[in-house]
Amino acid sequence: MNYAERIDRPIFHLVGNAADSLGREAYVVGGYVRDLLLGRHSKDIDFLTVGGGIELAREVAQRLGPKAQVHVYKNFGTAQVHSGDDELEFVGARRESYNRDSRKPIVEDGTLDDDISRRDFTINAMALSVNSTSFGELVDRFDGIGDLERRVIRTPLDPDITFSDDPLRMMRAIRFATQLDFTICPETFGAIARNAQRLEIVSRERIATELQKIMRSPRPSIGWELLLSTGLLKIIMPELDAMKGVEVVKGRGHKDNFEHTMIVLDRVAAASENEWLRWSALLHDIAKPVTKRWDDAVGWTFHNHNFIGAKMVERIFRRLRLPMNEHLKYVAKLVELHMRPIALVEDGVTDSAVRRLIRVSSSAMRMRGRVVMSVGSLRPVLRTVVVSVRRPAVRMEACGKGMRQSPSVCEGIGSVILKTVRPSSLSASMRPPWARQIARQMTRPSPVPPVRRLLACST
Repeated sequence: MNYAERIDRPIFHLVGNAADSLGREAYVVGGYVRDLLLGRHSKDIDFLTVGGGIELAREVAQRLGPKAQVHVYKNFGTAQVHSGDDELEFVGARRESYNRDSRKPIVEDGTLDDDISRRDFTINAMALSVNSTSFGELVDRFDGIGDLERRVIRTPLDPDITFSDDPLRMMRAIRFATQLDFTICPETFGAIARNAQRLEIVSRERIATELQKIMRSPRPSIGWELLLSTGLLKIIMPELDAMKGVEVVKGRGHKDNFEHTMIVLDRVAAASENEWLRWSALLHDIAKPVTKRWDDAVGWTFHNHNFIGAKMVERIFRRLRLPMNEHLKYVAKLVELHMRPIALVEDGVTDSAVRRLIRVSSSAMRMRGRVVMSVGSLRPVLRTVVVSVRRPAVRMEACGKGMRQSPSVCEGIGSVILKTVRPSSLSASMRPPWARQIARQMTRPSPVPPVRRLLACST
């Protein structure tokens, strides 16, 4: 099968000609080939040569001219060349062997077949020749193209050996299944479950990288449900694993908080690409298992789970090596506040309560994306809220005109998105025109007593 038309770009011909001049076989391999066949864009191009990859990289850089930058990593036998928007990586064909206590391989020079066989999944084990005599010819020893068509994640060799050698591949299997909406084949899935404990030898930073990619996927719940069903979740985040299931006392059961969280996560993901908002959705009920109590008078209770959950966020971020900065504060604050909008739909809610929520959210979020609120019935309350302004420094506590209805977002984190809750610290130039107009009205030089302003939401 020949895909010459798919890779008919100057850079591929240039690399092929450079390989020809050195008497080497050269192929574009791995994720670039997978994405090319799926019609997905990728700027990272991996080249494999039977021989030294560094030598080929230097030859390519010389042909690209003085602007091409070469970075050599002798310890790994690889080199990178930056050319325009493309990042080219060169490596020599190799075979690998592993010690049980480490996922770092013992590497030796190998053949093309050796190199393809060591790769994690069949969809990543394809190669396209760039040599002039075989340009565009597909090398597919394990029916990777068939697995692309069947939308299946499968290992080229015995999955138990694949995952035992490098347990991070279990996370990659789940991440690819989530990103591509593929199914993990039964043999591969079973091997992940059997080798789950091997994940303990993988660094938390590498695990966190895979989790972040899962969270950026269109439907992050796919990944988290696979982590749960394979047993990996209990190792990575036992707090979330504990949310699965329903306990029944005297015929009364609570909802399955894990399933509820997955619904919330996907609906928030559909409304926003903000990954930290998605983490907030994932962790908003994280303290329910530890706060769950049975009360004969009212049934199941989860008192203060929002406050306890906010404190748990730091521990989880620290363990997963997630950033301990403003992102942590953002997620913890949303977990803490996620119950407050529900209280605001009760009869008798005061304007000051609504105003307090907006003020707290505004100062905490520092305009880092959206603050997702809880219930659609909060909208008419906010439409008529009177904002009391006592000092110029806090006169722009909230910009209600940013309200928009989002009917797809579910109960719990909800169906109203505050898109423009802006803190007073923002300069006037950063505010939208209608906000600047209100700011001018509120900051006249003459002394004024406390002012009450009506901020109406747009319809």
